[in-house]
Amino acid sequence: MPEFNNNRGFEKSRLQSLSDGVFSIVMTLLVLEIISNDVTGAASAPELHKALLDLWPKVLSYVISFVVAGVFWVAQLADLHHLTHTDNRFLWINILFLFWVSLLPFSAALLGEHHQYAVAAIVYGCNMIFASLTLHVSWRYAVQGHRLVSPDLSALAIKQAHVRLLLGPPIYLLGIGVAFYKPHVSFILYVFVAILYVLAGIVPSRLRIKALSSLDDD
Repeated sequence: MPEFNNNRGFEKSRLQSLSDGVFSIVMTLLVLEIISNDVTGAASAPELHKALLDLWPKVLSYVISFVVAGVFWVAQLADLHHLTHTDNRFLWINILFLFWVSLLPFSAALLGEHHQYAVAAIVYGCNMIFASLTLHVSWRYAVQGHRLVSPDLSALAIKQAHVRLLLGPPIYLLGIGVAFYKPHVSFILYVFVAILYVLAGIVPSRLRIKALSSLDDD
């Protein structure tokens, strides 16, 4: 059991250690889904070349899933940075978040192997939505009434985190809807989300704050 302090609740370092372990395993398992029997069983150079070229959906699924896993890890790390402590309910919400993260190798492998089928795109999209929304619920719980964060944490910083955590779910939801008709388009949308997350991380924080401030002024 994590150490409990009557004044501060549970120490957040134990949760961070658990998250680091889960993410390191998940991000390692992702790459193991790339190699296929056609690659290992290739009997000639032409067969190997063809087998490697046929891996492109798996490689692309691996790349976008690795990026999104990294985004989730950074987002949770950023949230935990603002916490002064945790409590039992917050820990269980984050354990649920890690559950969805742990399913990423399965959903990514399914998408890479069967990207032409709607069910693969739907499972992947649902996995991403549940992970994103669970992390968002975790943040909302922590900042409600400054329950687990410092009273000095600004409303702008709280809003900025909300925007970051809700960036992907609408597009993933669109991808799920499109999957019923054109699964390949869903695949493209999932790639777009990964690129969007990367760009959001590159944009200087002062520009994001300025954009949020302009929203407040409108």
